[in-house]
Amino acid sequence: MKKEHNPTPTIRDIVKMTGLSIGTVSNYLNGKAVKAANKVKIEEAISKLGYVVNEYARGLATGTTKTIGVIIPSFSNTFYGDLASEINQKLELNDYSVILNEHNFDVEKEKKIINNMIVRRVDGIIVVPASRDSTNYKSLNNNKVVFVDKYVDGLDGFDFVLLNNRKAAGLACNEFLKHGHKKVAIIYNNWNSFTGRERYKGFVEFAEKHNIEVDAFTYDERVEYAYQQVQEILSKKKYTGIFASNYISTLGTIFYMNEKDIKVPDDVSLIGFDDIMLTGLFKPKLTIVNQPLNLIAEAVVNSLLDRMKAPKDKGKITTIDAQLIIGESVKTI
Repeated sequence: MKKEHNPTPTIRDIVKMTGLSIGTVSNYLNGKAVKAANKVKIEEAISKLGYVVNEYARGLATGTTKTIGVIIPSFSNTFYGDLASEINQKLELNDYSVILNEHNFDVEKEKKIINNMIVRRVDGIIVVPASRDSTNYKSLNNNKVVFVDKYVDGLDGFDFVLLNNRKAAGLACNEFLKHGHKKVAIIYNNWNSFTGRERYKGFVEFAEKHNIEVDAFTYDERVEYAYQQVQEILSKKKYTGIFASNYISTLGTIFYMNEKDIKVPDDVSLIGFDDIMLTGLFKPKLTIVNQPLNLIAEAVVNSLLDRMKAPKDKGKITTIDAQLIIGESVKTI
């Protein structure tokens, strides 16, 4: 028995099914405006026929591919993964698809990713920068780029969406103050990190105003190094509270406390950073400084869409306030 052959549907099949002119159907497929009633007819025909729109060809015709490149440091870092997910959801609501990649703080890798995205004709790029060196980004078209989480000096024409890191760290220090703590430690990733430096400054500035003594401990951006710093802090036996000022240091601190059976807050009080899944497994409930991912993602997407609509506008910095989520990990002294 001869098999029935179902050829790939073409634009002429859509024309035949809708009764519209080939010009009208072509305009729709190329992203041009058509009457609302005609749009409904064409989309119904596309669905019934199983016609696949050639987005690349449409992009050549319209100058837009309806894709946005999103570059984060690491897929394995829950904070950045969750942020990318929030951004993706909001871009989908605006009919954009996402091309997601990671640079692992490798500047050369980041350059390659950005160049590949430009070659693929993405409509815009959202990036958590790998470097503080502005020369790495000078070739970018600032009309199509938004930086998030970390500031880069010398990129005055670009848009940034940043957490108010100093204020966020001040929330943690104020919580220690309210409970009578006068000798505390902060763990931050390093002075070269924008977020680490800003959170350190915010914590220390608040502490100095309220006569709280602070010692700072830095670590490289790895859980095991944060773990080692917690070990050093507790070996000194003079701190009543620890502020782990980012996601990685919070993980390292939790791992150490659990492994060594350190009683929180009886042995030492603890405030973490970022509302991550593992904090929910920590007993007692951890007090944390939380970055509102929904608000950050909304600001990022809105900034990019605004920039694409008004490319000549000056660059702007949008700051988002953190939230303190009270748990049971800080005791009153």
